[in-house]
Amino acid sequence: MRKKKRILTTLLIALVSFVAVVGCSKPEPQVNNDEYYVKYLFEGTNRVGYSVYRDCNISFTGEKGQVEMAFQAIIGLSYEVVTGPFKRNSKVYATLDGGGFPNTSIQIFVSKNDSPFALKGMTNEGRLDYTIDY
Repeated sequence: MRKKKRILTTLLIALVSFVAVVGCSKPEPQVNNDEYYVKYLFEGTNRVGYSVYRDCNISFTGEKGQVEMAFQAIIGLSYEVVTGPFKRNSKVYATLDGGGFPNTSIQIFVSKNDSPFALKGMTNEGRLDYTIDY
């Protein structure tokens, strides 16, 4: 009978010790070191058959905040800019005031950790928003 009590006591102490060690260990927080780069593509289609210059204003989210640019552009040419790095859940946007450009479009592409750029959004309106969420 004494041996049974001693074995039960030893098992109970071992069980309590195991629960204390396993229950007290904290999971290590996951660190997200992913870097994302954003490519904005602004396009205008030339359907008139000759070069037409227009004032063009674009703005977009850069790695340090809002960037605004104004320049003269030829209808039918595209303008591309890559910026970053960004972190996951960053909100980015692009706007285009084509100064009368017909058929303008904005496209947002995202690259994660040097992967190829993937199209994440496209519009023929003047503004496009996207939240980096993958």
